[in-house]
Amino acid sequence: MENEQKINNDDISLDDAIAKIGGIFRYLFSKWLIILMLGFAGGVAGILYAWVQTPQYKAVLTFSMEDDKSSSGSIAGLAAQFGLDLGSSGAFSGENIVALLQSNKITKATLLTAVNVNGKKESLLNLYCDVFEVTKGFAKSPEKELRELRYPENQDPSTYSRMQDSVLLLIIGAVQKNVVKIDKPDPKYNLYAITCLSPDETFSFEYCRELIKQASDYYIETKTKRSAQIVDILQKRSDSLRNAYNSALTGKAELSDANLNLAMQLPAVGIQSKQTDLTVFAAAYGELLKNLELAKFNLLKETPVIQVLDEPMEPLLKVKLGRLLAGIIGAFFFGFICVLILIFRKLFIKPRS
Repeated sequence: MENEQKINNDDISLDDAIAKIGGIFRYLFSKWLIILMLGFAGGVAGILYAWVQTPQYKAVLTFSMEDDKSSSGSIAGLAAQFGLDLGSSGAFSGENIVALLQSNKITKATLLTAVNVNGKKESLLNLYCDVFEVTKGFAKSPEKELRELRYPENQDPSTYSRMQDSVLLLIIGAVQKNVVKIDKPDPKYNLYAITCLSPDETFSFEYCRELIKQASDYYIETKTKRSAQIVDILQKRSDSLRNAYNSALTGKAELSDANLNLAMQLPAVGIQSKQTDLTVFAAAYGELLKNLELAKFNLLKETPVIQVLDEPMEPLLKVKLGRLLAGIIGAFFFGFICVLILIFRKLFIKPRS
């Protein structure tokens, strides 16, 4: 008896649910004119939005990171024969390059770079302030320094005021969040893409190019700093030894010319001393040259890091929502919201008697 009663209750509940759903559909169908009108209004709103929407210009740059893991073994083995340790690489390899490109240091350096805008040099920072109307937004600020905020082209960034640094930090965050996107299109390949999106074509184009340049320069400066110092030291020492060798060679010739009587033994001592110096300097200079060439080889190995494959080309792609698509989206959104409101009213709001 209990099982039969449970089955009957389930049947009643299912019938009630079907009846309630059918009632909701009939209720929505009775309000078709309201749904249609709101959908039409949403479509018009979407078209108007697409009409007045500011277009965005998209610049895309693709590059690859040189992966020297496969070649480092043979190169390191070759260098080890001469007593040199080339060290390990990969400090900026892989996903680390994404963090580098999005870092405050590289973003700031890129913004402070001067580019050609309408025939005159202007920093990307000032161009950003004009494009995104940063200074215009501060026009009604109660603080005079904020209302008159400027970044003169000839001002050293180290002399920026506290207010200038604060606004610059906000701009850096906005650029990292809203303007630049760095991703890896295909996980199988060691390729990365920088996408810059802004309302100004010049800003998108120049920022994308300068960003990869600043990152590459910083990488080379950081990664090859020790190797460059070694090359510089070895170069100076080799030049010094070469000068000493030339001086000893000149001294020997002068002594030989001044003492033509070979029967005298005392002048021969000076000549022999100069010959000994020449032998020592020549041997030391040869060894130093070998080390210098190996150091240059090491520096050359580490220098080519970021290989740009495709640069943005003007005119850039203009990104803007089409009016037809905007109208369809607006109509669907308004119609969907209207249906939800009607369903909520039908289920939870009882009509007044």
